[in-house]
Amino acid sequence: MQFRGLDLNLLVVLDALLTEQNTTRAGEIVCLGQSATSAALSRLREFFGDELLVRSGQKMVLTPLAQELVDPVRRVLRETESIANYNLRFDPRTSSRIFKLNMSDYVTITLLPSLLKRIKKVAPHVRIETRHYTGSSSQTTNSPPGSELRSYLEQGDVDFLVVLKDFLSPLHPAEEIFRDHYVGVVWSGNRVVKKQLTLEQFFSMSHAVVRIGPHQTVTQEEIAIQHSGRERRVELVLSNFSLVPSVLLGTDFIAVMHGQLAKFYQKFMPLKLLQLPFPMPIIDMHLQWHRYHDHDPGTLWFRDFMKQAAKDVFRSETKRDIREIAVVAAPALTT
Repeated sequence: MQFRGLDLNLLVVLDALLTEQNTTRAGEIVCLGQSATSAALSRLREFFGDELLVRSGQKMVLTPLAQELVDPVRRVLRETESIANYNLRFDPRTSSRIFKLNMSDYVTITLLPSLLKRIKKVAPHVRIETRHYTGSSSQTTNSPPGSELRSYLEQGDVDFLVVLKDFLSPLHPAEEIFRDHYVGVVWSGNRVVKKQLTLEQFFSMSHAVVRIGPHQTVTQEEIAIQHSGRERRVELVLSNFSLVPSVLLGTDFIAVMHGQLAKFYQKFMPLKLLQLPFPMPIIDMHLQWHRYHDHDPGTLWFRDFMKQAAKDVFRSETKRDIREIAVVAAPALTT
């Protein structure tokens, strides 16, 4: 098969150059010296008849052709990696593989301890890295969380996404790993709410909410309440879910939190968990991986451990429990 004289090994260098936009850093990634990387760039420029990388002020930027090459080059390398690893064995007892996961602090806090406990028993050298990408700078305030996550999977920045069902990429396989529900959370000394939370109390109280990233992307619970047509008194905006419990202490604020995360913090803080007086969507979390790794032994192994860890933590959240919470008899939000 002819490739017009293109050395396919150069695609590895090209991918690094397109990603880093810097010959020194690209060389470090592919284990080449400065001169070898520059020579590879020269060959690539000659083949494509384009500069690919040009200097703009103090940095290098991609030419229009180079920008068009980013996705197809990465796709070819991912497919090639999948073929090369198709019959590769995975031995958890000796593997030092790094599994990279993109997931929120909510999932990290509730799920990661159980996952680590299970994995370290059988795979002492396996490493886990968690990332929390929130989308590109092009996102708007109303962009749903997860709308930009597809690119992280495509580019190999992460091996797995842990995201809501609504935010899954249609291009890659996924499976549900756990379900949770939303609860109202207040300081145990809150003067407004006693044993039960009413609809009028909820909308009259001061609220703390979480919005993600520099553009304050709204979360699922806020989207659901916005669609009701009623407005909350949002008086505090936080950048992640784990900050919420501590700021409620000593105040009459209320927050809507993931049930399992709220239960975790209730062990250490004087918090009161309340059933919300209206229906809310189920927190339906899925694990997603690249389609080219669907048969990779290491990916299959890790998926199984994720499901087992989730079962340890969320086994009490049965479908019956969630259904009852979701359809609790209460006045409609629009009344």
